Amino acid sequence: MHQSPGSQFIMENTMEPNTCYPGRPNYTGPEEGDFAFVWHDQLLTYMPSHSMTITARIKEIRRTKPENEIAHRLHCMVYLSPDRLPETVVQTREKLDQAEKWKDRAEEKLDRAEEKFDQAVDARGLVEEELKRAYNLWRRTMREHETEILALITELVPDHTWNGKELVFKAVDDTEGKSK
Repeated sequence: MHQSPGSQFIMENTMEPNTCYPGRPNYTGPEEGDFAFVWHDQLLTYMPSHSMTITARIKEIRRTKPENEIAHRLHCMVYLSPDRLPETVVQTREKLDQAEKWKDRAEEKLDRAEEKFDQAVDARGLVEEELKRAYNLWRRTMREHETEILALITELVPDHTWNGKELVFKAVDDTEGKSK
């Protein structure tokens, strides 16, 4: 039977339950928490359940990493119980986890706000269409009643200077409000 390099690490003690070494057989430990060597360039990583579980990371390693690295990577991964870590590490990790939860909540609120914004934009578009229809109706009605309206204006402002298209400007005597 051919064994790949490092396969001796995987073959270790396959019958007993394992609560510490997620990359080894029969792992029954936590899916989230503090783990060593999850990434090749980080000593310790906190795996929150809302980001990626340790099982998901192991699957990713098996799928994407070079064959000659996989067994050793999986062998070195270890769950580190909070009661065995320095208290300040646990406290700062808890603060980090809380901040990530706040960030997630903020992103959820932003998503809802963006959805409401999109709905408002859609509603605005409908309102603008209705406004355009109403304006066009008003303009058509104005044209239909232009003679009546102009007669009313002429009755009230007999010296107006409307030429049928626009008001022609003249000097106005400010003392009496009359055109010169």
